[in-house]
Amino acid sequence: MEQFITIELLGQKSIYAVDIEVSEAYKIVDCLIKEVTKVERQVTKRHSSLSILTIAALNITEEYLNLKKRHNELFYQISESSAELLKKLNEHDKL
Repeated sequence: MEQFITIELLGQKSIYAVDIEVSEAYKIVDCLIKEVTKVERQVTKRHSSLSILTIAALNITEEYLNLKKRHNELFYQISESSAELLKKLNEHDKL
């Protein structure tokens, strides 16, 4: 069954079909609304709605890429530690 959510951003409401649980979709929407609100407070009145949305999207993208980088670094560290541990276990078994 197709589900819909309503999003209100910058005074305009839009309805979107979602492929995920509605509650999960609203978590994503809440994140976007918080970032847009933060940007609105930081910029001057002369910024257009498109500029505000673009800045918010760039901020969210930057945060995502930083988290992805940290995730990859952590994954690499865990992989290296696991390989070292396996090497030590194999050496111990040979004794």
